[in-house]
Amino acid sequence: MSGTLLKYKVLVLVILGITLLSLGWLATHLVIQPQTGNQLGLKAILEVDKSEGGINENFLFKACLVNIGKEPITISHSYPLFTLEIYNAATGKHLRVYPLFHLDILIVHTIQPGESYFYYMAGHELKSRYELTFSKRGNYKIVAIADFHPSYLELSTKGEPIKLRTNYVRIKVI
Repeated sequence: MSGTLLKYKVLVLVILGITLLSLGWLATHLVIQPQTGNQLGLKAILEVDKSEGGINENFLFKACLVNIGKEPITISHSYPLFTLEIYNAATGKHLRVYPLFHLDILIVHTIQPGESYFYYMAGHELKSRYELTFSKRGNYKIVAIADFHPSYLELSTKGEPIKLRTNYVRIKVI
């Protein structure tokens, strides 16, 4: 009878060990993988200076990351931080991306709680807005996509960047 009890205890310890190892693996591989900006404590916001304008008239877009958490968050990104995607609002057809390029450089910034962070250069001057013009009349919807690495998650995301989207803003070109 004591042999059966010993086998039972060993079996319980093996099952407990496998369970703990599995939970440890899940904690390091699944739990910290971010899926949305809110899980990171970041929110992406896109604003436009006006909802209606003429052909070849400037629309000014500002995209930023806001730290909605209680702790500073350090990110690294290339240049620029945001890409704007423009769609036909009626058909949903993807029309263009702005800017057309990304420079593979490393920019590191710590976003403090409540801080809005934006990084875009025009020439040698830091700008707070993207200037876009439209050559055709129509209704458009624009989304900004931030492409970055949270520094504390960089190893766990296996080098893949986080892509955080804003809500769409709509404009009308008359």
